[in-house]
Amino acid sequence: MQSPCRLIPRRSVLLAAVVGLCLAASAAGQSLQVRVESIARAADLGGGRCTVSIVDVSDGLSVAAFDADDPMIPASNLKLVTTAAALGVLGADFKFRTQLQHHGDNLVVIGDGDPAFGDPGLLATMGMDIEDLLARWVNAAKRAGITEVDTLIIDDRTFDQQRVHPGWPADQLHERYCAEVSGLNFNYNCINIQARYSKRGQSAIITTLPIDPPVVMTNATRSGTQNALILNRKIGTNHILLDGQVKRTTAAGGEVTVDDPAMFFGKVLRDRFKSAGITVKRVRRVVDGESFENGKLIAEVVTPITEVVKRCNKDSENLFAEALIKRIGREATGDPGTWSSGAAAERMFLSRLLGPRAAGFVIDDGSGLSRNNRVTAENLTAMLVAMRKHPTLGKTYLESLSVGGRDGTLRRRFRSQAFTSKVYGKSGYINGVVALSGYIEHDNGTYAFCVLLNDYHKPLYQGQRVIDRFVTAMDDHLAGRGMDLKTGKTLDKQTAAAE
Repeated sequence: MQSPCRLIPRRSVLLAAVVGLCLAASAAGQSLQVRVESIARAADLGGGRCTVSIVDVSDGLSVAAFDADDPMIPASNLKLVTTAAALGVLGADFKFRTQLQHHGDNLVVIGDGDPAFGDPGLLATMGMDIEDLLARWVNAAKRAGITEVDTLIIDDRTFDQQRVHPGWPADQLHERYCAEVSGLNFNYNCINIQARYSKRGQSAIITTLPIDPPVVMTNATRSGTQNALILNRKIGTNHILLDGQVKRTTAAGGEVTVDDPAMFFGKVLRDRFKSAGITVKRVRRVVDGESFENGKLIAEVVTPITEVVKRCNKDSENLFAEALIKRIGREATGDPGTWSSGAAAERMFLSRLLGPRAAGFVIDDGSGLSRNNRVTAENLTAMLVAMRKHPTLGKTYLESLSVGGRDGTLRRRFRSQAFTSKVYGKSGYINGVVALSGYIEHDNGTYAFCVLLNDYHKPLYQGQRVIDRFVTAMDDHLAGRGMDLKTGKTLDKQTAAAE
């Protein structure tokens, strides 16, 4: 009877082992592509579209892709382009400077387009709020011996006077994410409003920051049984409309944008001077041709660009992105920054960084709020790879991104103990668009990735779950948890090696 076992020459055993390892490596290399395709085709997008690009940062080669060359609306993923260009054009050591200068009988506020001037978040890290900042400027003027001012001049010529982008939703211009963009920004270019219960059926008690802002306010709120505060503004004016209810136990609040932020700030500052005993006869905007050389510096607020790009990317602040694109235009031309000059400067930066790929970026604004922006997933990952490898900007750029499970817009995502990689990313969302791009880092390697959903009209959290499946697949792949190509099931590293 023939033995069920047969002897195999040692050389044949070694050859079989080598072939097995090669096949396993091939399967591992293919498995992410197969899994990406499987996730993309299985996702219930409700008629929407999905594009994916995953690139190995070490060699710039594609690891997996799905329709990666389709032009897509990027939403806030465009901020990745804006901040990269801002660092490239302005430099990582650039600082915004907002100044109060004394010129004869006049005081002049000179804006530099700083979106963080009066930023409550940054002020809070210093134990301050916007009223404290205003008080410091007033006290600086008093220490300089100023008791009377003929004219408080507001110089916002760093940017042009087109403060609202034509591609933004016209019915949302009162919302913070649609705040006007000015050469002199202050407090997100918003008023912070709190409403508290007074007596049942009577108007709520309203408090604001800044205190007593120079606006017209119509208070149609009621003290009732629920918190349902409605804030609005008559566009083109600073007429603020308040409606809805406030309940007894808690306050309701929010923010509403202001019209012409530079002049709004000028009027607020004038009122603070008046309260401190410094008379100001008038406030006006600078006129063309005025020059303010050899003035005496009274006060200055300096903001490093590193803080601005962090707030822009980690917290997805639209105003910060729009100020950056216009400031790039200012730097490139020497003229007041515009959206078009900023976009042109960004394309020049991308041309130096990526060569012909730069032609694939259609840039309409800085934040991605406009629906006229277009990128492809493969071009965005190419830019991410180039920025990660950049000898002087790479570290600053990486540190500006939200970290999964830790901070920013990704603080509640990728927190599972089974997730073994670190995600640095930028989320994105506008109506019909959900996105996530960035880097996934593991001891076994680092990938740049971009996932864009367009024409997607299901709830946001469902779109995020679809995207998170792609990121989980990358984590599995980097950790050595391959996929059985027959069953589609995830395998751990030992099982994959045995296969």
